[in-house]
Amino acid sequence: MAKAGAKGAAETVGVRGWATGKVQQVRTFFQEVRAELRKVTWPEREELLQSTGLVLLLVFILAMVIALYDKLCNVVFPFFGGGAGGA
Repeated sequence: MAKAGAKGAAETVGVRGWATGKVQQVRTFFQEVRAELRKVTWPEREELLQSTGLVLLLVFILAMVIALYDKLCNVVFPFFGGGAGGA
């Protein structure tokens, strides 16, 4: 009986040690992330706004190109559905 009790206590310490190790790993990870984020050269507000505007413009242009292709395909292939001759 004494052996079983001692084994249970050792297992508890092992689990605590494992959990403590994992908590320390997570803490270290976030400390390293924070250190790396301090090294980042962040864009100025003006550059950020210009880049965002350019991305939005390109997304709009691409959406228009895809819509044009869709309309063209519906005219050329009306039997695939969605066109004038589709069911």
